[in-house]
Amino acid sequence: MLPADPAAVLGRPARGLNDLDVALTPAKQRLGIVHEGPAPEVLAATVTERS
Repeated sequence: MLPADPAAVLGRPARGLNDLDVALTPAKQRLGIVHEGPAPEVLAATVTERS
């Protein structure tokens, strides 16, 4: 699973956090996240930065 731009999903006014939760829930073993800039605060503890 590779969600792209979680900050944009979180920025949706009505259900951003819920939508992101639904997108991330199916990931059972591996999860990669593509984002520009720092990770959103709700994901910061789970992100290992790589260049």
